[in-house]
Amino acid sequence: MAILTDSTYLLRAFNSFDGFLGCEIPTDPTNETEFLALKPTGGDTKVWSGTVPSWADVVAKQAALKKADEDKEATKTAAYKKLGLTDEEIAAIMN
Repeated sequence: MAILTDSTYLLRAFNSFDGFLGCEIPTDPTNETEFLALKPTGGDTKVWSGTVPSWADVVAKQAALKKADEDKEATKTAAYKKLGLTDEEIAAIMN
């Protein structure tokens, strides 16, 4: 499993919160103001239904999702190393 881009983790973070309806993301928001200025998509009139998460919550969720993938990949790599596989063999299996 390859580690995904920050943009992908950001979108996954958005999707992890209840009430996310969708938005246009021409560039990743980098602060609360840009986050709150996201434009809705799909004919919706708003990006969120209900409570909008804070930018800090979104960033924390993005970091947690990325760390979970990194930890999972590290665990798999360690397991393959215990089996005696080379780095090249591990890379071939994991990519």
